[in-house]
Amino acid sequence: MTPARGNYFLLNSLFEAQWPIATQTGVYITPDAGEITLDPLPGSARVLDASAVGAVTCPLALAADSQGRFFVLDGANNRLTVLSLATSRAMHIAAFGGKGIGLRQFKSPQSVAVLPSGGIAVADTGNQRVQLFSATPYVLLRVWGPPDLAVQPNAVASDSSGIVYIGDGKSGSVLRVCTSGEWLAPIGAGILTNPVALAVSPDKTLAVIDSKSGKTSLVIFPGTGGKPVHLSTVAAPCSLTFDDTGNLYAGTANAIVAKLQADSTQLSGWSLAGEGVSDVDGRISQIVWVKGSGLIGILSNTVPKTAPRLFSMAPAGAYRLAGTLVLNSLDSRIENCSWHRVRVLGKIPVGASVTVASSTSADNTHWTPSITGALLSGDNPDCLIQSPPGQYLQLTVNLQSNGSVTPCIDALEVHFPRTSYLQYLPAVFQEDDQSRLFLDRFLSIFQTTFDGIDSSLDNLQDVFDPLMTPANVFPWLAAWVALPIDPTMTLDRQRKLLKGAFQAYLKRGTVAGLQQIIQDYTGIDQIRILEHYRVRNWLTLQDSSSPLAQGARLWSAKFYSRLRLGVTSKVGSFRLTNSPPPSAEPFDWGANQFSVFFPASPYTAASTSLAIQKVLDREKPAHTQAFLSPVFPRLRLGVQSTLGVDAYVGKVNPMILGKLSTLNYDAVLARSQSQRDMQALGLSPFPRLGKNATIL
Repeated sequence: MTPARGNYFLLNSLFEAQWPIATQTGVYITPDAGEITLDPLPGSARVLDASAVGAVTCPLALAADSQGRFFVLDGANNRLTVLSLATSRAMHIAAFGGKGIGLRQFKSPQSVAVLPSGGIAVADTGNQRVQLFSATPYVLLRVWGPPDLAVQPNAVASDSSGIVYIGDGKSGSVLRVCTSGEWLAPIGAGILTNPVALAVSPDKTLAVIDSKSGKTSLVIFPGTGGKPVHLSTVAAPCSLTFDDTGNLYAGTANAIVAKLQADSTQLSGWSLAGEGVSDVDGRISQIVWVKGSGLIGILSNTVPKTAPRLFSMAPAGAYRLAGTLVLNSLDSRIENCSWHRVRVLGKIPVGASVTVASSTSADNTHWTPSITGALLSGDNPDCLIQSPPGQYLQLTVNLQSNGSVTPCIDALEVHFPRTSYLQYLPAVFQEDDQSRLFLDRFLSIFQTTFDGIDSSLDNLQDVFDPLMTPANVFPWLAAWVALPIDPTMTLDRQRKLLKGAFQAYLKRGTVAGLQQIIQDYTGIDQIRILEHYRVRNWLTLQDSSSPLAQGARLWSAKFYSRLRLGVTSKVGSFRLTNSPPPSAEPFDWGANQFSVFFPASPYTAASTSLAIQKVLDREKPAHTQAFLSPVFPRLRLGVQSTLGVDAYVGKVNPMILGKLSTLNYDAVLARSQSQRDMQALGLSPFPRLGKNATIL
């Protein structure tokens, strides 16, 4: 492993693809983020109410698919219901089910399994058969049972290859059959007596609950084909399920969910991680792992004549009290390297703690006794490495908790070598080895503080880079150039504005600059600004004999509209003003005024105009006057006819009273939104004989 920046190792799953772990016990690594926590335990059971489970009244069996849905076999009507807690939707499958002995019917079904293809297998126990259905539209593909096969199917399961496992009480084994009808060698013959529950892990490890003389036991058949293992760590198991990472959950007759995990340090290959308590009396007859929802189970009450209930249980309702992970050795490539410190990047809340023990070696074989550092808590703590110098280092990280919280470690920084302030002291301070090591560690405490300052100075260029500056520093950097910050903008968009601020300021106050800044802050494209003086339209006199070769502008006295008796004296047709003077008035028309044309929807024109006006008030030159001109999707010759400026082609806008209500001007008669929705579905709100209406 190569140091991240030459002076420290950065250990995490993102940098190294996986944590460099030699052994681990009681810890959990999250699949996506790679965070290390204490192993979560199930807990906080919650009975699902009627609104969440639809019309299921007597749940008997459960199964889950890869989409986060779970299937419930209802004993009240022998039908299957598909549920999703994420969308709170319930759907009854009417393609099969119902009590009976015919094909597609069931009698006392005990188990259901969902294949990777979406197909469904049902253990039709009362009819002594297993029925296999395809995915939608649920075609009946296979029937395994009499007269071809004598079987007592207590449970069914499926692996990632689509092989169906059948817990057969008649043969005392687990039968295996492909969807094509090909039978494979059974599992557990001569070992099992009456398999009543099955679960298959992603690596095809098979877990079986075997019932004998009224007592149940748990048997594991490794996916690698090794010898089966009898586990006695779970008392009175009733149901089984694997999660996505291969952890096994067992529901018991005491309403407890036990979590078991693979453990190479145990002879059985498995260890009990912990038990989650449901806080209710009863028997967990079925349990299944549902992607995105955790554990879903069926709780059978001890009270007679009481229907079973569906419940959910958080997979991380509690945590193990302690966990340990030992990392692979690190090579400094420095002989007699004095290792400096370990920084734990992450959060260690109150009620949890982390300790880091270290050991060094000169040849990666003979290790010094392990020395444990200080007890760590809080955010991103660190501790000194107190082991003697050595080229190689091995770390052991111990996590502790009170059970309700857990440390969360994102990464570890292992700094080396230690270059403390001892090198600047006289040589007399280094004569005694014990004193030198103590003084070296003591001075490192102060050096660590200054290392943080040095690191800030080393990375100072990132602070002034708009694309890299930390989010909490960004407002301070934006204030340097007086860049207005809109809190509704995303941070990425704000960074781009800050990066282009200097170039934008070069065009500030111009038409191009104002158009661009409106687009930047509102996100509206096709902004067009028209200065009014550009549309002055004066008559000119062109005469070759005139001394004014370029022509002369002509305007009448009516242009001024000043009060003159007999000329412009009608009330309402003249102005009383002395500014500007008449000689300059034609040049004053339209000066310092402009219009902003922007595409707008008739339904959102008010909010769009408000956003643009907010930018104009801040950015336009103070002496100018702005007029907003929303351009609606229409084209009117002589009025609104310049494409790209005051007109564009768009969808038809139906009449809306108070907003769009002038026929042939800003609105047309059209279907309502509900009518258009019905039309999109091929329906019609109007009676159509033979389609949606009949004559009585």
